[in-house]
Amino acid sequence: MQGEFPKLISAVQKQERVKRCGQFLSLCDSRQKEDLDSIVTGDKTMVLYHDPLPKKQLMEWRRPSSPRPKKAKVTQSQTKIMATKFWDSEGILLVDFEERNTTVTGEYYASLLH
Repeated sequence: MQGEFPKLISAVQKQERVKRCGQFLSLCDSRQKEDLDSIVTGDKTMVLYHDPLPKKQLMEWRRPSSPRPKKAKVTQSQTKIMATKFWDSEGILLVDFEERNTTVTGEYYASLLH
């Protein structure tokens, strides 16, 4: 499975992330473990997939003297799908696969989490 490359962010965006992380760490100091365990996070990425035929489907009966069958070169499918995953402190909660060009909105996330 291939993930996306990290996006380049500006110095201002980096500062904002540092500020938000500091706020989150302050929250961690003042909250109980149960509150922190209730946090759910998510991510999305585009993945390539390949659906090869099982070996049983490739088997055939032939005589020992028969020439070996010619095999076509297997190429990976260039089909991409969007994988959206959510997890908490216990592990993965949900993995969803959507067609390429799916618009990701707040409604999309809300319907997944519902």
